[in-house]
Amino acid sequence: MPREDLNSRERWALLTYDDLPDRVPITPFITVHAAKVLGIDARTYCTNGQALGRSQLAAYERYGTDGIFVYSDMVAFAEAMGSTVSFTSEGIPHLDVPCIVRRGNIGRAKKIDKGNLGRIAGWLEAVGLCYDAVGGEVPINFIVMAPFTLAALLRGTEAFLFDLMEDPGFARELMEFAKESMLELIDLAVLEGAVPSVADPLASTSVISPAMYREFAFPYEKELVEYIRNIGFDAKLHICGETEPILKDVVGTGADLFSFDRVPVNTVVEKVGRSMRLIGNIDPVQLMFSSPEEIERDVRECIEAGRKSSRGFILATGCEVALDTPQKNIEALMKAGAKYGQLWDPADNTLDPL
Repeated sequence: MPREDLNSRERWALLTYDDLPDRVPITPFITVHAAKVLGIDARTYCTNGQALGRSQLAAYERYGTDGIFVYSDMVAFAEAMGSTVSFTSEGIPHLDVPCIVRRGNIGRAKKIDKGNLGRIAGWLEAVGLCYDAVGGEVPINFIVMAPFTLAALLRGTEAFLFDLMEDPGFARELMEFAKESMLELIDLAVLEGAVPSVADPLASTSVISPAMYREFAFPYEKELVEYIRNIGFDAKLHICGETEPILKDVVGTGADLFSFDRVPVNTVVEKVGRSMRLIGNIDPVQLMFSSPEEIERDVRECIEAGRKSSRGFILATGCEVALDTPQKNIEALMKAGAKYGQLWDPADNTLDPL
């Protein structure tokens, strides 16, 4: 029979042990949008740990998601390591000047550690705030950047892509440097009560070829995944954009969960659904501009495809929820997810999934 009255941690725990919870977990990737829920500006969210934590708690209270994401922007990693960042008129940080403007000059970058965190210190503060408030009922997720993407942020994406072709030895040296910072950050986040996960947005085959992914991004994803698993967590990996040509390679990283973006759910289930738990993949653009009725349709189609994954499925957005997404649209996603996400046939007393 369905397990009733599960909280989010219990729901995730059952999936971890390859069992079926009462319904599909629902985790839209809510980051800076949480500032809108609390009623503060995006810049305050991105620069103040208390504000970030209170915003995430407000969003959790409003939407009832099965996960909290303590995160603001990916350039915070590069900023802490020496890159220059500025803020848009909306308060969103963006990279101005990478810290390694000349090939071979890795010494200009600063390693992330307890004494050098930049704005990420606020993230850790927010983790503690969220964990103290609701850590017993919902996972507090903390994202680290995979070395491939972080190296691109330290060097500048275009320059780094040329490095891969013209000086791959330097590119690997830079990724090794980035990796050490991320391993340190994983430890710091776990100490605050977070569940660590890995994001590698620039490793998408929308950006690089499958061959380049296998040679440069994959080995470092695998190292971070192994580290997370070795300290006792299931490892989650997210890659933005197109990933169909590398799905079998992603399995090789050892990731327990794969969060995907612009690939049909049926395709991902068919190719790797027996190897990993899958997380996906409502389009954030559609979520922002669609009607609640259209969102319900998209959620139903996503769940109907995803529930065929034998290792389990989590309903989520394919990438971050946009800052100005209407709150009623996220509420529609949550409502539809609960409606269509039941994993048992109510007319049947067995535990066989639909």
